[in-house]
Amino acid sequence: MDRLFFHLEQMTRLRTRGEAEVALLVALHDLLDLRGASFHRLFMPPGDILVGLIAHVDDAGVERHGDDMAWADDPVSIECRPHLQACLASHGASHDHAGGHARLTLPVPSSGTPFGFVTLESAQPLAADDPVIGGLIAVFDSHRRLLDYAEVDTLTGLLNRKTFDESVLHILSRLDVASDVESGALHLP
Repeated sequence: MDRLFFHLEQMTRLRTRGEAEVALLVALHDLLDLRGASFHRLFMPPGDILVGLIAHVDDAGVERHGDDMAWADDPVSIECRPHLQACLASHGASHDHAGGHARLTLPVPSSGTPFGFVTLESAQPLAADDPVIGGLIAVFDSHRRLLDYAEVDTLTGLLNRKTFDESVLHILSRLDVASDVESGALHLP
């Protein structure tokens, strides 16, 4: 029980979606003794449905792909990920096997369309209605909605000033300073 509360505290104290997504995966991996856990985010540009791997957790550690400022690294059509496509089509859990492991894929809810998908790999099949899995995903979804509420103007749907400023500074801090100097671009601290 202490581990559960530890993970709930870790997940809900974070202030970015990406960090909370990783904390969700770490909690599921630890509490359910999984082989691996992945978070795929759903992107819906006009005329297509794309998915991108955001994070993967296994015994070797955490792999992050992309950040909160952009789409995932190398998003692909959902048709390239049949387990995610089945989950989206059924609006519920999808069970299959991959690499000799049982795989459970669950939608992460949002208003109408899933926000993303959590994929859990284990030695034995997992139950989609497991209260630990459902509870952690529900807490994550509530926390994500609070982050959205705090960061987005409800009238315009745009980031509020504080979040916009933080986003711009984050993007600028990731720019390659060496190429800025070579090109003669203005160097920002």
